Amino acid sequence: MYDSETGMEFKVETKDSCRPLFRYEAKQNKAKSLTEGRPIFEQRAYVQILSPGDTKNIIDTPVSDEHKKRWPDQWSAFQKGSEPPVDGTPINEWPRLNMVQVHELKAVNIFTIEQLAELSDNAAQTSMGLATLKKHAEVYLAKSKDDGVIFEALDKVEKLTEKMEALVEENKMLRAQADMQQKTKRKRKLDVSTDDSPSNSG
Repeated sequence: MYDSETGMEFKVETKDSCRPLFRYEAKQNKAKSLTEGRPIFEQRAYVQILSPGDTKNIIDTPVSDEHKKRWPDQWSAFQKGSEPPVDGTPINEWPRLNMVQVHELKAVNIFTIEQLAELSDNAAQTSMGLATLKKHAEVYLAKSKDDGVIFEALDKVEKLTEKMEALVEENKMLRAQADMQQKTKRKRKLDVSTDDSPSNSG
């Protein structure tokens, strides 16, 4: 976006928490049906847009280019006939929840832990216990982020240790080769000096 006061361009990051459900429907083409004298149907793409925590305001509309641009990965998966990709950690992967809670959350269009944590306060009050789960999700994600930093640091240390061990082994091999070369040179010198020494005639 352009800021008229500063004259600078800046980018606004907006995270889309809505979940699109694409589908095909057979719709009758009335004009073609009249022309052909029989029912003519066409396959058209529709999308149902679900908002986390909101089961009342569900948008259901024909797919437009705007929808395809808004959710390119989900649209691509739909065309290929595969499951739409999930942006975040699926709630069924959270050990804290039992199967009943998982189904209850999915019923209110919450499919990931991130969606649960990002629920508005108003949406969190729509179901009993949802506000508490929201807080637990926030804590879980914060702890996971901290753990991720620690695991990343440990991984770097482990890789550095492996490199150091490899260098130590390489250094040992180089020293061994150098010692071998020195011994070979000394042996050759001794052999040459022995050959050049005058023989005793008696």
